[in-house]
Formats: sequence, structure tokens, C-alpha cells
Amino acid sequence: MSSPNSPSQRLVREAPKVGDYRRGARLRTTPAGTWFSATGPDEESACLLLIHPGVDTKVLVPTVEQLAALDLPGVLPPRPPLIEQAGRNWLVAAGPPAPPLADLLGGTGAYRTPGNAAALLSDVATTLLATHHAGLAHGGLDARSVLVGQDGAALLTDWGTSPTATAPGDMRSWAVLVELLAEAWCTEDELAAAAFASAVRAAGGPAGLAGGIDELRALARTAERATLVETAREQLAPAGPGGVPPAHPRAIVPAAEPLAEEPPTTPAVSTEQPSRAGSRPDAPRWRVVLLAALIVVTLAGAAVDLYLFVTRHTEATALKIQSVSLWAQWDGSTCTLLGVITTNGAPGTVTYGWTGDVPAGPALTARATGEHNQIEVTRVLTGSALPTADPLVTLQILRPELRQASAHPALACGH
Repeated sequence: MSSPNSPSQRLVREAPKVGDYRRGARLRTTPAGTWFSATGPDEESACLLLIHPGVDTKVLVPTVEQLAALDLPGVLPPRPPLIEQAGRNWLVAAGPPAPPLADLLGGTGAYRTPGNAAALLSDVATTLLATHHAGLAHGGLDARSVLVGQDGAALLTDWGTSPTATAPGDMRSWAVLVELLAEAWCTEDELAAAAFASAVRAAGGPAGLAGGIDELRALARTAERATLVETAREQLAPAGPGGVPPAHPRAIVPAAEPLAEEPPTTPAVSTEQPSRAGSRPDAPRWRVVLLAALIVVTLAGAAVDLYLFVTRHTEATALKIQSVSLWAQWDGSTCTLLGVITTNGAPGTVTYGWTGDVPAGPALTARATGEHNQIEVTRVLTGSALPTADPLVTLQILRPELRQASAHPALACGH
């Protein structure tokens, strides 16, 4: 008679499945939900996101669908549609698991260099620029939503969790990320810190994130991505036969039990930002400079938000222009210029026109109802009006006050 522990008597627990994917170990929990490693029907590596019930799928679904269509190299590739199972929604992401930047901030090793920090920040800014040109904003950018991929480059994930995501909000979040990485990885390099401070100032100016990338370009050339590759691989190395990744001081401890055995209550999602490494009582001069630049950018956004709140609740407030942004979108046959005019929320009329390398036209008007603080205006370029070289187009606000924003549509619409 065979013993209870003999191979013939052992119970083999099959991995739980989500659609055609076998669910593996739990990786982390974020505001978007809980991430798991997974194996696809063709034995390919993948990831599964158990979407948090608080996430609005009416925002999430169109966002991930557009990201899938864009197929950008700096985005963890989503694979819609969502999979509904046991009353919960799941999202598949292609590619193997990758550690979040939050898990690398406080570590030790050769990867903690100014060059690597600049390279990752440039990756993030480049991806944000591309999505902003396509009319998408992230809305939840922080060290948990930036992954370090197999090639040592940054991958953005956890899109579509905020119904109020904006490009200026992404820029402010990027500035916070700059300060976080500079403090964690560059505590002894004042020249690098000066470059990070310049990048924050440039990103908050007319050039936006493109200016921030330019300020980091020289430093990013010194990156040694091989050290990031090695560190990312070590972070995800199995701790033992169970194949569960090692726990990090700030990481969620993986759970090995099947999802069916978990309690039906919704898991709590931590909104606490990762702690900043390298803090010291006596802050060196570079940290003061970087902090000052970050404060300018952050307070500028906060001041606009506060001002809008006050003016919306004040009667007879005159319409004022807070900012003007301009992007270009390409749909295969037409180039659409999209302008966003941010106001103080008061009702009134905005008079504007298009100038630069586009056919001349009359002054136009757009009505601000007072219900929202943003007005969208568009100009569609087709046929001979399509950009061919490197044109500059300007959205000129004429009334109630002079403001303008310019863009190079050939960057998004070149053909």
C-alpha cells in the first residue's frame, strides 16, 4: 500500500486560469488593481491585472484600446478586451513581469547612477510626449507605475485610472519623479543635480517635456543600462521552488493561494508614495536647488487649481486665460491640430486664430459656458495643407488676453 506522500497519492494543484492564461504569483498592488505573473496559451510570458472595482472601466477601456493601437515601445503592452470572470474584470498585458521603479529606489548596486536616472526619466518623458500628442494622458504617474523592462528601459503601466488625467498633470508628476530619483541615486553629484533642476524648470516652461528631455540628454548618454537589466532580473528571481519573487521592503508580499480561496472583500490599495532614500539632516546645496525648481512647478499647478476654485465661486468674475496647449494628431489621412485653452472657469467668449505655416483664415470665437475650465478648439489639415517639412503652427488667443501656443505638427503628422 502506497504512503500518503507517495507521488501517486499527491494532489497536484493546477494554476488558476483567467481566460486562456494561467495565473502565477502575485506581483504588486497599485491603484489600478493587483498584478500577477501569467503564462499564455502558447507558453508566452504575460501579466494579468485584476482591476480594482473603483476603477471606471468607461475610462480604462478606451484608454487601453488606444494604447494597444499606438503600440508604443515605452508602454507595457495592454491586450484588450477585458476578461470578465467571477464578477471581476481582468486585463492582459504582453511581455514578462518587470519590477516597478519604486522597488529600486532604496536598493544598493551599480545601477544607482545619475546617468541611469536621466535615461529612465527621458524614457518616461518621451512616452508621455507621444501619448499627449495622441490625446492621452496618464493621470497616475509615480514610481509604482514606471517599470524597468528587460532592456533596462522604462515602461509605463496603470493607465486609465483617472477620469481627470491631463497633460499638465503628467508634467507635474514627472517633475516629482525627477526629484525622487535625484535624491535617491544622485546624493553626491552636484553637477547631475543641477542638470535635473534645469530639466524640471525646462519642463515647466514653453518647451514642456521636450525641454526637460533636452536638458537630460548629455547625462542620459552616460547610462549603463546593463546594470538596470541585471538588477531587474535579480528583483524577479524566484526565491525558491514556488517561483515567488522576493519581497521588497516596500513591496506587497506575494500570495501563493488560488484566487478562488481569497476572501470576497475588495483588497485595500495603498496610496502611500514610496519613501525617499538618501535623506540626510544637512541637505547639500544641490538638493536646495532641485527642491526650489520642483516647488516652482508644483506651486504653479496648485496655484492654478486654487485660483480656479475661488473664481468659480465668485460672482461676476471676468473670463481670464490661464494657459494654452497645442498638439497634433494623425489618423492616416488628416492631421488634426488640437488646442486646449484653460481658463479661470468664468463664462465668456474667447477669440482666437491660427497663424504660422497654415493657410490664413479669419478670427474665430469659442464660448466658455462657465461649467468647465477648458475649451477645446481644432483645425483639420488635409491635402495640400498637410505638413511636409518641419512647419510651425501657432494657436493665437486674441481676446480676452493675448496668449499663444505653438507646435510642430510634422512630428506627429509627418508623412
